[in-house]
Amino acid sequence: MNSISRIDKLLISTAGNPFITSKVEDLYYFSGFTGDFGFMIVSQAKSHLITTKMFEEQAKNEVDQSLFNIHITSKEDVFSKIVEILLENEYGEIFISSTDTRLSNFISVIEAAKNKRLLGLNKKILSLRDDHFSVGNIKVFFKEYLTQKIRMIKEKEEIEKIKSNQLLADEGFLYLLKLIKPGISEIQLSAELEYYLKLKGAEGMSFPTIIASGKNSSLPHAKTSLKVISKDEPLVIDFGIKKDHYCTDTTRTVFIGKPPQKFIDTYNIVLEALNEGISFVKEGIKSEELDRKVRNTIEKYNLGEYFIHSTGHGVGLEIHEMPTISPNSQQELKEGMIITIEPGIYIPGEFGIRIENMVLVKKNSCEVLTKLGTELLTL
Repeated sequence: MNSISRIDKLLISTAGNPFITSKVEDLYYFSGFTGDFGFMIVSQAKSHLITTKMFEEQAKNEVDQSLFNIHITSKEDVFSKIVEILLENEYGEIFISSTDTRLSNFISVIEAAKNKRLLGLNKKILSLRDDHFSVGNIKVFFKEYLTQKIRMIKEKEEIEKIKSNQLLADEGFLYLLKLIKPGISEIQLSAELEYYLKLKGAEGMSFPTIIASGKNSSLPHAKTSLKVISKDEPLVIDFGIKKDHYCTDTTRTVFIGKPPQKFIDTYNIVLEALNEGISFVKEGIKSEELDRKVRNTIEKYNLGEYFIHSTGHGVGLEIHEMPTISPNSQQELKEGMIITIEPGIYIPGEFGIRIENMVLVKKNSCEVLTKLGTELLTL
């Protein structure tokens, strides 16, 4: 982990002004701290990590103290500590990510400042023409996705971790195939898959596993249930693991028994859309162009109304990261991004089909990280 390089990139995006976050993925990405509570102030002179006594030993073991001052305080005094640091360093402007939900309570910093009578409160609040408010003489700027824009380009070490994790996820799916049969429930399959993957080293699942059989498969985010799997019905399996902090995301659709021709034809359309998307990916294309390429493939068969979600998303420390591969996304793909391509067709009351691969964007093409086959499996 090159914290110096990552911090430099962040400070370039804030024009050298300090940045505050409490998002655990950002704490880890920029400092190496793996605790689940803390605030980080990234600045040019020296950065600061504020956490509680519970994480003191962990922070001192994980964080480079030549780059970060570590401040230990109680949860109740965290905001007062932030105010003290801001004042001691005479910061004129600070940046906060508007997507950091915990920092939606940054108002607590303002209250701490008022209570200590250290800062006056300027009543100028966010407006359509302003992207900041003021606390005394400190301007607080809200910027969207500052850290995600840095994190979406993966470093070599990150790519290798995700590749390794995806191989483990693939292994888990192949194990699960041996257990799928009429009479077993969705929840049993989910438990077996997760148990196997954790025994093999996964720290956890990157999102709640989806095992959706029969008509449940037409629900893109179906909840895994006690439903027992029957013969002659489809099964959608959507899962991911988290290991060494990084996520994976895989979906496959199989059929138990002999699939009807309508299902086979629809499956092949989804597969064609997936392959069209993969062949189109390279640096420089816009996310909306990739989405359109995949969507057009389904629409040419007059099934566009049944593709009811975006084509994909970035994956990294979080399961959903930038870029979003959707009709309205202007984000250009860059070498080093890891994204999903996951076309699907969902016919209400009948069945759903989704096939999802993770790919690494390269200059002139992409590398498919999901090594599982994509042809229709019948069990």
